[in-house]
Amino acid sequence: MRDVMTGTLLGELPLTGVRWSWVLNGAGSFSGKLNVADPRVALLDWKALTQPSRAALWVGVNDALVWGGMITARTRDRSTMSVSVTAADWASYLGRRQQAKDYATTWATTAASPLTIGETMVNDALQAVGSLPITVVTDGTVPNAYWIRASFPGSQRQTLQSVLSMLAGMGYGVGFDYASDVTGTLDDPFGSVTLSYPRRGRIAGETGLVIETTPDALGDTWTEDGTRQATSVSEMSTGSGGVQQQTLWAPAFGEGYPLLERQLSHSSMSSTPADQSVLSATLAGDIGRLAYPPLTATVPVPAFGGSVAVGEFLVGDDVRVRAGTGGGGIADPLFPDPVDTYLRIVQATVHVADQGVSTMTLSLTTPPTMTPVAPTI
Repeated sequence: MRDVMTGTLLGELPLTGVRWSWVLNGAGSFSGKLNVADPRVALLDWKALTQPSRAALWVGVNDALVWGGMITARTRDRSTMSVSVTAADWASYLGRRQQAKDYATTWATTAASPLTIGETMVNDALQAVGSLPITVVTDGTVPNAYWIRASFPGSQRQTLQSVLSMLAGMGYGVGFDYASDVTGTLDDPFGSVTLSYPRRGRIAGETGLVIETTPDALGDTWTEDGTRQATSVSEMSTGSGGVQQQTLWAPAFGEGYPLLERQLSHSSMSSTPADQSVLSATLAGDIGRLAYPPLTATVPVPAFGGSVAVGEFLVGDDVRVRAGTGGGGIADPLFPDPVDTYLRIVQATVHVADQGVSTMTLSLTTPPTMTPVAPTI
């Protein structure tokens, strides 16, 4: 633990039941318990080390820095003589901060890169006295054709996290991904929020990450959600007047799917003829992810030493997943037809076992694309 403002080392604590997560386009969390009845703990200044909004918590694995955030709450429980500590990563801090200026006209008539808009608004807010000493980092370049006109009136006082979520929600091709990152070492740690275009993470061919659900996974679930599917998508900017585009994925009809319609809107985007190219790209990204029932999978694996282990990936990376391959020649009733597909890590939650095997639950979904891909399961 360190002082959240100065970085001064406060000390270490023997927490149990430790759990933390990395989240794509959201905020990760941490939780753990401290046994205050333990004589060793009584010798420590655990009150100072766990003070909400005053202490920063950093996690290391094999001396490598892997997670960081601010302690957000602690709960004392007399029945167990324990103190539960929770923390949230640096991306969560942006949900506690509001836009610093009036951006009603800044990008209303002159288009700008969504990355520039997000970076500018975060940096402006972080200039305020009392801000946490974190940084915003950008990765990639948005083509000029996908720059947007947008308005963020000061009267709305939007949180930085809501702004980033709106920009990220513009989809693959126009929007970007964001996530909390840590750099440096356990002796000199730094926190940041990274904005990545066109996406965060590496494709499976670059990562070499492979999961064989038998025997790598410790129990997996797969969901194909037809309630989120749309074979026809309308995209609308609802700023001043409204501009709309629509697309239909006709191949789905030949595969037996019915007409399923959905309208998506972007209220902060100004409506001008120049935004048509932006809507076209946003539309392509959305039909790419919605034309078929979106696939999600939850795959628990060993946290350390397995095929996909802590420290070997970033949230946003793609991973090759093989299911129903009949490890050891044993048939898999869940997958009568073997599956060999690529999915993307959108969340990873580590459960550190006090005894036994520590696990990590991977939340996976179909990688972003502008061309719909029929499901392979």
